[in-house]
Amino acid sequence: MTPERLLATVLAQVVMVKSIWGAAAVVLGRGDWRAWLPKGAAPLLALAILAALAVLTPIADPWALSARGQANRLIAGVVDAEAFDYGYLKFSLGRRGKAALKRVADTNEMANREVVARRLEYLAEAENYHTWRSELRAVAHRETLEGDLTAAIRPWPPGATVPDGLIDHLRRRFANNLVWCVKRKRPGRQCRLVVANMDEDSEAEVVFISLGSGGVRLFDRVADSWVVRPTIGGFSYQKVRKGLEAGEIRTEPGVVHDLILGEERISFRLK
Repeated sequence: MTPERLLATVLAQVVMVKSIWGAAAVVLGRGDWRAWLPKGAAPLLALAILAALAVLTPIADPWALSARGQANRLIAGVVDAEAFDYGYLKFSLGRRGKAALKRVADTNEMANREVVARRLEYLAEAENYHTWRSELRAVAHRETLEGDLTAAIRPWPPGATVPDGLIDHLRRRFANNLVWCVKRKRPGRQCRLVVANMDEDSEAEVVFISLGSGGVRLFDRVADSWVVRPTIGGFSYQKVRKGLEAGEIRTEPGVVHDLILGEERISFRLK
C-alpha cells in the first residue's frame, strides 16, 4: 500500500460513513428525511476532522504505514526480493522509508538474505530513483544482458579491449541502452564502444554510443568507479549515424579529446 492508496482508503471510509447516514436518514425520517439529515452533520464533521488529524500523527501516518508494511512483506518473504522496489522506500517515502530499509538491513533471519544484501548495496550507490529503476530493468533483462556484449556492441579501434568493470557498470546503470543495442537487428550500426585516451592521462576512457536510446556518453574511471563526463552542446544524430556506419571514427586533441564521427564533432567536459 502506497501512501496515496492509504489516504484514499481513509477518505473512502469517511465518505462511506456519510453515505450510510444519508441512507439511514431517509429510512428513519420516512416522509420527513430532510429533518433527520442535519442531525448527523456534527458527528460526521468530527469524524472527518479526527481522520485528518490521525493521518498527521504517528498513529495513522500513511508514509510510515506504507514503509512498515512493505518492509514487513519483504522480511516475511511474501514479495520477490529481487524485484522488490527498494528505491521507492529510499527516494519516495523519506525518512520513514530509510528507517524501514535500515530495519531490513539489520534483520539477519529473513528469506533470500543474500539477494536483499546485494540489492541494498546497489541501492546505496544509486543517486536518484532513475538510476535505481535502471538497476531493476537490468534484473528484468538479465538473460539478454549476459555474456560478452562486445559481440553486439563492437569496440573501436578493432581489437581494442574494453576496460574491466565497464560492461558490468553499464549492465547496472544503463540497462535500457544495452538492451536496445543488443536487440537491434544490426546493432553494429547503432552502438559502439570507442576506447581511446581522451584526456592524455595514463588510462583509456570509453565513449559509449547508443544512438536512439541515450546518445553519446564518455565514461572515465575515477578511483574504482566509473563516472559519466557530459558532452558540450548538441550534435546531429543523422551525421553521427552516417559516420558510425561508414566507420569514420577518430579523436582530435583538445582539453579533452574531441570525438569525430564522419563530419560531426562531439566535445566533452572534464567535470
